[in-house]
Amino acid sequence: MKDSEVESAEETILSRVTAQAGYVACGWSLAFVVPHVYWAVGGTAWLAGHPMKGVLLAVNIIAIPLLFIAGIVALATTQSWGQSIPHRMLALAVWGVGAVLTVRGTVGIIQQMLSRGRTGPQSTLTLFADPWFLLGGVLFSITAWNYRKSRDRL
Repeated sequence: MKDSEVESAEETILSRVTAQAGYVACGWSLAFVVPHVYWAVGGTAWLAGHPMKGVLLAVNIIAIPLLFIAGIVALATTQSWGQSIPHRMLALAVWGVGAVLTVRGTVGIIQQMLSRGRTGPQSTLTLFADPWFLLGGVLFSITAWNYRKSRDRL
């Protein structure tokens, strides 16, 4: 194979990996919208039969559009319309989402370990939510890394 063919093959593989990571991160974000909408309209699953209220409800309602925005940001790394967004701004947004989610998930898991798995409605919810946050952080970080690598090739 010629060097140009190898480079072309590497670019194609990197482009596919970048797209896949972006799609998965977008899917993660949109999947996380579902329970937030459920809780916002009064759902009580994983909340010990009590609907969210007060500050927790407000944070939940704010999370819904933020999750949609995060999904669009991840998708922008995979689509041609994403090229109209300044590279540094998009990269910063994807890295930022990844960092926030990773920190949130990690801190939550550490808190769970320090509480030694005490039972209760909040610990039951965080038992699932904290690893989900960490997964999102990893997915967005992979998306950001691959986006950076694909842009370095241009």
